[in-house]
Amino acid sequence: MLFDLRGRGRRRAVQVIYATLALLMGGGLVFFGIGGATNGGLFDAFGGDGGTSVSELNQKQLKEAEAKVRANRESPAAWGALARVRLSRAAEIGLDREKNAFTEEGKAELRKADEAWQKAIDLAKTPDPNVAAVMINAYAEGALNEPKEAVRAQEFVLAGRPKISSNEYARYALLAYQASQLPKGDLAAKKAVALAPRAQRKALKEQLEQVKTQILTQAAQQVQQSSGSGSSSPLTP
Repeated sequence: MLFDLRGRGRRRAVQVIYATLALLMGGGLVFFGIGGATNGGLFDAFGGDGGTSVSELNQKQLKEAEAKVRANRESPAAWGALARVRLSRAAEIGLDREKNAFTEEGKAELRKADEAWQKAIDLAKTPDPNVAAVMINAYAEGALNEPKEAVRAQEFVLAGRPKISSNEYARYALLAYQASQLPKGDLAAKKAVALAPRAQRKALKEQLEQVKTQILTQAAQQVQQSSGSGSSSPLTP
């Protein structure tokens, strides 16, 4: 895991990342909203109001998805649909809103979602980009904490879209930075800026650079703490 949320500085870095993601993506995929002051993140999107109707609907969807997988275990679409339902169910049964994180029960369901998604990947030459987009949430901070898998999912999103927007490349850049895949992040950031409206390019470039710098700084601090070094000089982009 790249970040340890116990430290105030680390929590702030994660907040900046997800706030930037939300800002850049607008009406696209929404993330967890860790530390955010607004509603509408994945918690609200999947969690609903916690009412019986949500639970009953999710249980029905799960049974239907499992039946389709049993009927055709070689169908990537069936496995992808099961992954989506499992992700939704994880939020419905195992979401701690006060901590903005999943409980162990929720994480167990997320792991089942991941298993279904990995099966879909194995069976499909080009996995469904829509499923890939929502699976990024399963790998986020507060969930399974697997940033490299989030990057991989976003790569499937990019591969499956007929036209890639500036926001998609910006998302890819941020996820790559979070996974410490700096060359990928830098290349994606350049493409994101180039595709953005001219009036937004400077602000977007600054936002991406800010997130990259904060990630590198936090990574350096973790290395220093684990090695017992007294040096306070952070890594720089």
